[in-house]
Amino acid sequence: MFETVEDPILTFNTVLTSIADRTIPKTSANPKHPSKPWFDDACDQAIDDRKQSERRFYQHPTSENLSNFRIFRAKARRTCRQARRTSWKTFILGISSRTPMTKVWNMIQKTKGKNAKATVKHLKDGTDLLTSEKDIANKLGETFAKSSSNNYREDFKKVKKQKEKIKLNFKSKNGENYNKLFSLEELKTSLSMAHDTACGPDNIHYQLLKHLPDSSLESLLKLMNNIWESGDLLTRIIQSLYSTALRWLH
Repeated sequence: MFETVEDPILTFNTVLTSIADRTIPKTSANPKHPSKPWFDDACDQAIDDRKQSERRFYQHPTSENLSNFRIFRAKARRTCRQARRTSWKTFILGISSRTPMTKVWNMIQKTKGKNAKATVKHLKDGTDLLTSEKDIANKLGETFAKSSSNNYREDFKKVKKQKEKIKLNFKSKNGENYNKLFSLEELKTSLSMAHDTACGPDNIHYQLLKHLPDSSLESLLKLMNNIWESGDLLTRIIQSLYSTALRWLH
C-alpha cells in the first residue's frame, strides 16, 4: 500500500489523522461557560424552567404559552440577579485588610465568568506546607536528586558492579526470538495493554489504533517490520526527538 511513497510512516499518519478529523468530532479542553460562584441550584432550575416554557411556546404558539414563557423568563432573570447580589454581598463582607489582592481579583474574574489561571500554591512535605516558590523548587530538586543513580542501595550497587564486569557477546546471527518480525497478535496485545496517554507529535491517540480494522493494522504492522528489518529504528527515534525539539523551540 505504501511501497511507492517516499515516507510511508508520514503517509500512514496523514491518512489516519485526516480520516479522524472528518469522522470524529472534537471538543475543547476548556469549558465554553466557566462556572460562576453565584450560580446555584435555584438558578439552574429557573433557567431550565424558562427553556422548557420556551420550547413549549415554539411547539404550540398560543397566547397562554407565550404568557407562561414571559413569566418564567422574568423569574429566571430575577433569580439569577438575586443570586449575584447575595454572592457578592457575602464576598464583600468577608474582605478585610488582610485579604490578599489576588483573592479579590480572582473572585471578580469568576463573577464575570472568567476562570483564573491555575498556579501551584503549595506543596505538602510530610506535615510541613511549603508555600513559597523557592521552597517548592528546592524540595522538588531534592526529590529528583534522590532518584539519581548515586542513591542506589548498597546491596544493589554490589550486584550492579559484579554484573558490569561480565563481558557481553555482541556476535549474533540475528536468529533469536527477539529479532524475529512482529506478528499481528503481538501488535494487538501491545495496543490492548497501552494506556490512554496524551497524543505525541503525530497527534494519533491510542484509541485510534485500538479501533483500527485488521486490514489497517496489517498495513501498520508491515511498516513496523520494514523499519525493524532495515535497521532504521534508531534513526526514526532520533528524527522524532529532533522534530519534537524543534517544535518546542519555535
